[in-house]
Amino acid sequence: MLTITATAQWSWRPDSATLVCGAMFGGKDYPMIVCDSSGGAIISWLDTRMSYSTFFGQRLSSGGFLQWQTDGVELSDTAIQQYFIINDGSNGLYLIWDDSQLSRSIEHTFNISTAPEQCFGE
Repeated sequence: MLTITATAQWSWRPDSATLVCGAMFGGKDYPMIVCDSSGGAIISWLDTRMSYSTFFGQRLSSGGFLQWQTDGVELSDTAIQQYFIINDGSNGLYLIWDDSQLSRSIEHTFNISTAPEQCFGE
């Protein structure tokens, strides 16, 4: 049996925890998290603040500090039904999602690195 001992690198207490997204409008559903190669993490979720369900994310440093803008950044420019993220092994992630605006299912995949403004594409 493998035993792993781990400790949190930032607080879990609500009064001192890092707020990943405080946007008041829209739902924040189906959160996922992947570790990056520098001890931090990228957290993603489906967000309806834009009146349709799209993909938002936030990067945290190894110390638990926000690396992207407050309330996360929009990581796709189309409506999303389902998505999945995996670590890319190079401090980023791969995003795979189904495009829900089309009458047929089209899956998209692209890499998101440390610069979220460069992530739109197929």
